[in-house]
Amino acid sequence: MLINEVAKITGLTKKAIVYYTEKELVSPKILENGYRDYSQEDVKVLRDIYVYRKLNLQVEEIREILKYGKKKLDEISIKKDLELKSQSIRAELLHKLSNGSKFEEIEELLNILEKNSYISEMLIEKFPGHYGRYLYLHFSKFLEIKIVTEEQKRAYEKVMEFLDNMPNFTISDKLSKFLEATPNMEILEIAESETIKSIEDPENFLKNREQIEAYLEYRKSNEYKSSIGYELMESFKSFNQENGFYDVFIPNMRVLSKKYDEFYKKLEIANELFIEEYGNLD
Repeated sequence: MLINEVAKITGLTKKAIVYYTEKELVSPKILENGYRDYSQEDVKVLRDIYVYRKLNLQVEEIREILKYGKKKLDEISIKKDLELKSQSIRAELLHKLSNGSKFEEIEELLNILEKNSYISEMLIEKFPGHYGRYLYLHFSKFLEIKIVTEEQKRAYEKVMEFLDNMPNFTISDKLSKFLEATPNMEILEIAESETIKSIEDPENFLKNREQIEAYLEYRKSNEYKSSIGYELMESFKSFNQENGFYDVFIPNMRVLSKKYDEFYKKLEIANELFIEEYGNLD
């Protein structure tokens, strides 16, 4: 179809359509008379572009999404979330500065913000997709911290060095397709919420004996061991073990963040109670 009809369908101006065409986000056929002939697929892409632009995504970000699909969209959405939080905090600091706060105080708070943002961004960069979202969801709340001791500074440097040298997490095409077809943050948020509940009140959680025993029985079954979920968890586990996640990242996170150290201690207590009651899952 010609550009006038495409403009009506997509809500884009003709100039915008020409611009995205020249940027090679769509590739219509060129007719003998020199007019561009846009396919149904071109129109679909342009409608997607219209939405992405309304969400303030840049052309290069849109290009990445069109090329790599949902995985890249997930990554960009988290980065945008980080940017929004960062902008909100900076606006608050600017307000404090205008109300008489000292420059030294604001500078220190900005340094804290930048350090926290770097770690969160590295988590997403090194662990793209669902796993990166889980790590961000799990660890970002522990990174609202003030680095004051030399021990914390060393731990921060070790965390950053570890993430900088960590290989990217990759999974099989089968697992990738499964995750792309699965609702993302909602599932991760539910899993994280349930984990926190069990850790905060493990004794009450362990009272759900019937559910726990049914789950443990399922874990022994061939059905579970041949499932996508099992393959996924084993992929995460072996990747973490092979790359020192538990030996380097976790210990230094405990030093870096008092909040995370407190959480980890509660996790250890919950695990001890579970093993005492049901034995080791491994």
